[in-house]
Amino acid sequence: MPPLATGVALIATTKRDNAFLVDGDDGFTLVDVGWAKAPGVLLAAVDELGRKPGDIKRVVLTHAHPDHVKGAAELRRRTGARGS
Repeated sequence: MPPLATGVALIATTKRDNAFLVDGDDGFTLVDVGWAKAPGVLLAAVDELGRKPGDIKRVVLTHAHPDHVKGAAELRRRTGARGS
């Protein structure tokens, strides 16, 4: 998973959908979550970076289409992240 910019990673949650992981001083901000199965893909990417699920501190949803939000509840359950 090559970074888009320093501290920003694009994570393909399906063949056509993406989420973005932004590394900050206190952990990650995840931009969009994806479909219901996306949390597994996202947490595997976090693991690949040598980090833990709890390192996702915030989730920002750009809009409420299913391909952006369906996995939000599961991701929150697995990480404890707060939403924005």
